[in-house]
Amino acid sequence: MQVSSRAGREGDVLAVVCQSGPSVSFFDAASDRCLGSVETLAQSHELCFDPQRRLLWCTMTYRSGFYYANTGRRTELTVIDPDTRRVVEVVEIVDLETLRPLTRLRHRAFGDAGAHGLAYIPRRA
Repeated sequence: MQVSSRAGREGDVLAVVCQSGPSVSFFDAASDRCLGSVETLAQSHELCFDPQRRLLWCTMTYRSGFYYANTGRRTELTVIDPDTRRVVEVVEIVDLETLRPLTRLRHRAFGDAGAHGLAYIPRRA
């Protein structure tokens, strides 16, 4: 007997980012029914869920355009409450020492953060 991959998913929600939208849509994981969506800044790209605070962090890539044809990198994260499906805050990401926007993080003392993604490195005391 084959067990459905949806078994036991009642109440679970799937969040999907749409880069061209730009939005984050929420779907019932058991039925695929759309539960709603929230608009984000242009070029939403990736989602990261913080289970302790129950927040979704949505990264943005560019102000407009794509890879080699864009109008500049975004320096904001959109913070979304997945339970109410509302934007809580838009957070500006800057290097506090130079007050310049962060781009790709490369720091030998901590290792390479990779080609994509974000890394948080706390200041040393």
